[in-house]
Parts: sequence; C-alpha cells; structure tokens
Amino acid sequence: MSRRQLTFLSRNHPLGERFGREFFRQVPEHPGVYVMSGATEGVLYVGKARNLRQRLAAYRSASPERQSSKIRRLLSTVERIHWDLCDNEAAALDRERELIRLLKPRFNSVGVFSPAPQYVGWQFYDGFTFERGEALQNAPDQYGPFERLPVAFGVLLRLVWLTLHPGAGLHDVPSPLLRSQSPSWWRYDASADGSIPLFQGLLPELTLFFRGQSDVVIDRLASVVGNHPFEQQWRERDVETLRNFFTRSFGDE
Repeated sequence: MSRRQLTFLSRNHPLGERFGREFFRQVPEHPGVYVMSGATEGVLYVGKARNLRQRLAAYRSASPERQSSKIRRLLSTVERIHWDLCDNEAAALDRERELIRLLKPRFNSVGVFSPAPQYVGWQFYDGFTFERGEALQNAPDQYGPFERLPVAFGVLLRLVWLTLHPGAGLHDVPSPLLRSQSPSWWRYDASADGSIPLFQGLLPELTLFFRGQSDVVIDRLASVVGNHPFEQQWRERDVETLRNFFTRSFGDE
C-alpha cells in the first residue's frame, strides 16, 4: 500500500488509526464521561455517555463525509482519551457539566459558562401553576436559588403530569414536557379529576423538598408505574434525576 493510500485511510478514521482497535475494546461498557486531549493544547473536548465503549467506538468508525468540519478538526487533533466511570447516566451528565465549566474545552460550545441560579415557585389561581426563573414575580411560594434547576424542573413537571393522569403513557404527555429544555412555567387545570386532592398533599411535600428537609415527595411521584418497560425505565430515570438534584443541592447541609 502506498504512502498516499495510508494517509487517506488515516484521514478517514483518525482515531482508529491512532489508537488501534485494542484500545477501544478495553473501554468499559458503563456510564461515564470521556475527556479528549491534544498533544500540546490540553483538554479539547468533554462528553458523557450511557455506554462509554459504544460512544467512543462511534468516534473510531466515524466517516468524515458525515461529520461537521468541527468534529473532523477535533478527531484529527486528539492524542489522548481518558474516562471516568459514573453510577448512572444522570450522574455522568452532572459530571460532564462540571468538567466543561471547569476546563472550558476548545471544542465544547454548550455549557462552558455556568447558567445563573434560578428560583422555583408555584401558585394557585384557577389552576396550579409552576414556574422557574432568575426572578419570580407571580409565585407567592418560591424557593432557591438553585443550580441545575431546569433539568430537575422539567422532570418534576412531567412526573406531576403523569401522577395526575394514571394510566397515561409517554405518548399522551404534552410535547413541551418531553423536551430536553424544560418550559419556564406550566399550568395544571384545577378542574381535572383528582387534581385538587393531589396538590393538597403534593405542595407541602414540595415545600419540604425545596427547603432541603425531605425528599418524600419523590416516593409519591415514583409510585405511578409505567405501562411498558420503556416507559417504566424513563420514569425511573426521571426519579433518579430528582434524587440527584436533591443530594447535590442539599447534601452538604
């Protein structure tokens, strides 16, 4: 094979050529974060994965014609890859955010700067309205400020909706509650069957939760079982996200 052909192959799969197949075989099939570094530039990129081996294998076999110019530049520069194992994907996401804010890698464009802490609050007026933001004008009951609130807030909205609608599946959940970026407010109709008794028990427990005094509300929200294994796994992941939020917000108090 000519030198020109070898160069072409190297450009096609730079990580595969540089690290070798055996390197990727030793990557654990476990949630975690991975850190890509250059020879002289330090950390270039930080990412998270539910399965580190699968994620890094995707980089190894990535076809350049399907990648952005940014990813092609990254893969051509990487000289070292390290990883840290995490208990689950939610913990990996938290660790990824922490490392990105700390290291500010050149190829990470999201999460480099810490978002401003936010408050969470709720009110009852012809319905129950929950909201989050840097400043809340219309919520007499509000708590905070909290870091990492948007993700936990979105999970909370979704679990409350599912609790209000027992027997509903994820395909029934309003689409804004399924997005990665949660809405800044959401209103639950007070005329819905069972909503007022539910919130009469839920709001005191939420108060304890956001004061850092008790996470018993999570058990209430976790009591609704999904209709299918996939839905149940989704709900369990949401519940775990709320527990991680509580631990990280109040664990040192």
